[in-house]
Amino acid sequence: DATSATESAQLTVDLVVTDTSGGSVSMTTDFPALKGDSSKTFQFTLRLTNDTSQELTFSLSGVGPDGWTVDVAPTGQDQAANAVVAAGAKSNIKVTVDPPQFADAGQYPITVTADAGDYKAETPLLVELTGSYGMTMTTPDGRLNTTATAGNGTTFPVVVTNTGTAPLVG
Repeated sequence: DATSATESAQLTVDLVVTDTSGGSVSMTTDFPALKGDSSKTFQFTLRLTNDTSQELTFSLSGVGPDGWTVDVAPTGQDQAANAVVAAGAKSNIKVTVDPPQFADAGQYPITVTADAGDYKAETPLLVELTGSYGMTMTTPDGRLNTTATAGNGTTFPVVVTNTGTAPLVG
């Protein structure tokens, strides 16, 4: 309302208040399981989606079995511990998993978490180890030569040792 000595005016204003809270966050991947031997480094790419109406800063973490190394960072930022994702946007997250050198063959679960206070996304991943392959061959006394007579057989014992974590078949 406005008034002067001779005039008055009135302007009606409609105010609409919209609730912008809510929404959700999610983390997905096209390849949740990877397979290889224990000497490999496994890399997963995740998509962190912010379907809220506000920019969020996520703390990133990964957990694997005892003795495993799980590194989680925004793609292209290997040393970063956080990811800032704008409202309605997506960000790629790189997960690098290193098993111990002599880990047994089997399936191992990995859990990746993105936490922004009231919003949290978790993604289960799986690494299937086929084992590692290696062997040594020597003789019982370490001697690598023998004497043989032409036309006659000679016994020459060898010791084969499996130095890997997967069975050797031969």
